[in-house]
Amino acid sequence: MELVTSAAVAIATIVGTKALEKAGQKVGEAVYDRTTSLLSSLKKESPETAKTIENAAQEPIDYGQAVLELEATAKQNPEVQKQIDGLVSSVKLEGLPNLEGILKEIATALESHPGISETYNIEKVINFAKGDIHIKEQNITL
Repeated sequence: MELVTSAAVAIATIVGTKALEKAGQKVGEAVYDRTTSLLSSLKKESPETAKTIENAAQEPIDYGQAVLELEATAKQNPEVQKQIDGLVSSVKLEGLPNLEGILKEIATALESHPGISETYNIEKVINFAKGDIHIKEQNITL
């Protein structure tokens, strides 16, 4: 999975986990642990990005910008990349009930974000949300 897609899934998982916690619902143990671990690393590596993502359930954010910032942090820090990959794997196994809706919001934001290249693989984000995670290549030209 390309890094920008993984970053989008990681952000959606963090936002979804926080929203479910606020509503008094529980998430899977692995998803919760990996979400907490990623946020902890982000607070050290990119405190503003961590704060923005963490508060997304209460405050509207620019998802496109958040994805780009998380992607940039992961490129600079292999440990953050490893944590993103682990979180994505956990979500694939355990799922998250509100993930699809959040990923659709992120995909929409990515489509219209000026920082995203003209050919962004937006379908991968949407297909992940639908559970179709075995896509080899689907490019959408914006």
